[in-house]
Amino acid sequence: MASARTHFTMIPNEQLQQRLSISRGAKDLLHVLLSYAWGYNFCFPSQKRLAEGVQCSPDSIQRYTRELVEAGYIRTKRRYGTSTVYTLLDKAPSFGGETPTCRNLQGVHTATCGPKQKKKKKTQQQTATPGPSPEDAAVLSPSAQEEPQPVSSQPEPATTTPSSEAPLFDTAAPPQDTEPPALEPDPDAIQSLTELGVDRATAIELATEYPDRIEPQIAALPYRHATINRVGMLVKSIRENWSLPLPLQRKYKLAAAKIAAAKEEAAAKAQVVAQLQAEEEKAKEAATTLAALPLERQEEIEIHARQWALIQCAKFGREDGSSSYLRWFSGARDTLLAGQPLDGD
Repeated sequence: MASARTHFTMIPNEQLQQRLSISRGAKDLLHVLLSYAWGYNFCFPSQKRLAEGVQCSPDSIQRYTRELVEAGYIRTKRRYGTSTVYTLLDKAPSFGGETPTCRNLQGVHTATCGPKQKKKKKTQQQTATPGPSPEDAAVLSPSAQEEPQPVSSQPEPATTTPSSEAPLFDTAAPPQDTEPPALEPDPDAIQSLTELGVDRATAIELATEYPDRIEPQIAALPYRHATINRVGMLVKSIRENWSLPLPLQRKYKLAAAKIAAAKEEAAAKAQVVAQLQAEEEKAKEAATTLAALPLERQEEIEIHARQWALIQCAKFGREDGSSSYLRWFSGARDTLLAGQPLDGD
């Protein structure tokens, strides 16, 4: 039968003896995370296991987690399809590089906490290193016999080796995330959720992570006829993205179609404006090129382009001075300025 003291968790004295700026539930959650980390600065238990360890609901675990993150005790990183990674940060002031020590039952400091290091016994062969013989010394260093070096009787200073024991927490700075900064949550969505009874912290979380789900799920709430824990149903429907009732599905499909049509219309208008601007720039360039030519050549190009445009109007049934005439005239003028012949000449 295993001893009752086989498994244990080292909790910093500052977290036990000092008054922390977090609630009792958040403190219990921090201690449970310490038990799962066990010598490392991270762990990834599921919310169900954390709820069993703290003896509370999963919603409370999420609230305590946000409280620890805001207080600077942990850092979380969500992973798709699996549990969240909890990184324990070095919050206590005595973890700045010192190695924590343990106390025995009488309160006397003992060896540093961690796995026991086995002491290596030095054998007589390892401590006593035989020197070279006088004949070898004469061969290796002939100058040593002429000028013998004085031997110091003072002992050499002991070299200190750094401790190989790992600290309780990793004191290195956490790696900076390269992800783009998150968008600010919509204040109207936060207000809509808080008016329905959702606490502000949960409302900010939902508005930040699921901004497109809030309005449809609020609209679907009357169709679901919730009688018990209506707020909990709303929060769960937003997080899990429940399917909407059929009337709302048709409504939002029509709204999405209108939005798509409006975007297409705006894109078409922007394309027309860009085309008009390009034609205007082209006309300015043509006018500048035409003004640099001699007067006789300018009149010849104008008359030739006008005649060709009138022929096209008669061919396609367009009136003189219409938009088609202006387009044909400017095209013919640009072609003649480029030194190329017109179609039909």
